[in-house]
Amino acid sequence: KCDPDQKPQLFDWKVILKDGDPASPVFVSDTPSMEVPQGVLLPSTAYTILLRAGGVGSIPGNGLMEIETGLSSLVARITGGDLRLDPAAPLTLDGSSSLDPDICRLETESALLFASSDDCFLDATGDT
Repeated sequence: KCDPDQKPQLFDWKVILKDGDPASPVFVSDTPSMEVPQGVLLPSTAYTILLRAGGVGSIPGNGLMEIETGLSSLVARITGGDLRLDPAAPLTLDGSSSLDPDICRLETESALLFASSDDCFLDATGDT
């Protein structure tokens, strides 16, 4: 067990683009643990996380971690139609509310869309 006086008390976190300039971080924190808010990191991008930890009267230590963000699965939504259908009647289904969550960030609680529909909805080919 570590004496609390021996634990680092100063923290300097930096999230930078991989091979980027540490003087231009995309996110910084000075707390013992770091939580990067949703939407700060871009999809399919490599980052370097730097940590400098120290304490009064101690030699600072440095840590480094490399991460890469992935792509989220597309959200497919089907609307229209009826659960009970007359076989002679036409069936119309609509998938236009499908979206790419890496472009359209949905807020879980309020389900607000922060991008314009032109940017995030899929066309018939599956491209945005």
